[in-house]
Amino acid sequence: MLAAAQQAYGKALNAGIAAPAGALVWSLMIAPGTAVQPGNPVASWVDCAVLMVDAPVSDVELALLTKGAAAEVVFEGENRTRHGTVLLTRGAAATIGQADLAALAKGRRPGIGQALIKLDSSPADIEACPIGDAAYVDFPGVGLLDIMRARLRL
Repeated sequence: MLAAAQQAYGKALNAGIAAPAGALVWSLMIAPGTAVQPGNPVASWVDCAVLMVDAPVSDVELALLTKGAAAEVVFEGENRTRHGTVLLTRGAAATIGQADLAALAKGRRPGIGQALIKLDSSPADIEACPIGDAAYVDFPGVGLLDIMRARLRL
């Protein structure tokens, strides 16, 4: 009976943590060896197999974007265009914040919403894992005239 209790205690004392294969540890929230309550986060990681870009977008342009819309992205320091699709949009009142994403784009202010773009990534992109890089994002399906018509409600 004592051996069974010690085994149960030992099992409850340590727990495994599973992360996607190839993921990079982004931050440790708890020091190694620290006691934690079940369900509390202990670390965050970034899965470089899923490349996403957080783009600040005006609420007017955001209203014209749909899930799956095409996006063209150029990372700072590169001269090639990466192709992606809009995965999720959020208005200015409900943007996804620092607690949910590894990095946030610059340019947050009132009236600015958010588009999350999933990029088509190559094995070289996954290896480089360009987390935190600045990027220019364009939505070829939404032009200046579309935005002006939406603002003027035409």
